[in-house]
Amino acid sequence: MNAENAPAPLPRRKGRPRGWAPSSVREIVLRDLYRGRIDFDHVPSYHDAPGLVDALARRVGEGLSRWPEAERERVHVVFSAHSLPVRVLAAGDPYDAQCRETASLVAGRAEVPAERWSWSYQSAGRTPEPWAGPDIREHLEELAARGVRDVVSVPVGFVSDHVELLFDIDQRAQAVAARLGLRLERPPSLNDDPVFVEALAGLVRARAAHWRKGTRAA
Repeated sequence: MNAENAPAPLPRRKGRPRGWAPSSVREIVLRDLYRGRIDFDHVPSYHDAPGLVDALARRVGEGLSRWPEAERERVHVVFSAHSLPVRVLAAGDPYDAQCRETASLVAGRAEVPAERWSWSYQSAGRTPEPWAGPDIREHLEELAARGVRDVVSVPVGFVSDHVELLFDIDQRAQAVAARLGLRLERPPSLNDDPVFVEALAGLVRARAAHWRKGTRAA
């Protein structure tokens, strides 16, 4: 790899326009940003990368550790990701399936049984069209109605502590939890977690291998 080629792992995305494909992403980058001077490639998805799953499973464990060991079996884990307009998912975007697969893999790695974890969305946009749900605040109401009183929030669709967690979970969802008499805990996001960073580095190394071999990645 040299100054004229660079792998570009895309951020975990909240969906993409219909018709986008790895080739068109590359074409847009080349045409609009670098005018063909740099050869780009990208990792289209890493939702099931073992390092990502391991790092998130550790976050689940960190959240559960905030309860005494004897009380952890009653704690419910809620996985979440940024919501998308329903029309985007209806058009066939794999986002929902990939996020839910991440959640399932993380729950399995953290040894959380199926009855003790669930899925929700969060941070829906302020537009009049329908957005995917349930929203985490509505989901907390559902859990409270089922008798759940202790919840760990693990937003698997996010990799850093930014406003959509610091506000949407740590303030808005916490306010709902307080009203319902729930204890809601959220461990830190992955941020610069070494396990996560190494997972990203491994993805880049694997994607860049074709440059060393003089071939194009599939």
